[in-house]
Amino acid sequence: VSALSKARARSIANVNENMHGVRIKDGNYIVFQGDGPSLDWDSRDTSLDEDIPVGTGVSADEHDIVFSQLSGNATCIPNCTINMSGLGSSKTMSINAQGAILW
Repeated sequence: VSALSKARARSIANVNENMHGVRIKDGNYIVFQGDGPSLDWDSRDTSLDEDIPVGTGVSADEHDIVFSQLSGNATCIPNCTINMSGLGSSKTMSINAQGAILW
């Protein structure tokens, strides 16, 4: 949740005048940024990637979530529902179109 909140806050604050997003993959959150009308993982500025480990024994579905500049609206690939599990429990997070993180 903290990585998603960080990326959304940076987009709303228009940090570096760019959109910001999070890639969830292989037990890590990667906060990224880039520019262009449709930021995605491949068009990001790799020098600004911030790798945040999820934690030992915790896994999550692979997702890319991008928050729009100023509005914080979310675009998610493949969707905006993230399933996490580990340490004897599971949790589902969702992100609505306005970028609100629900868990």
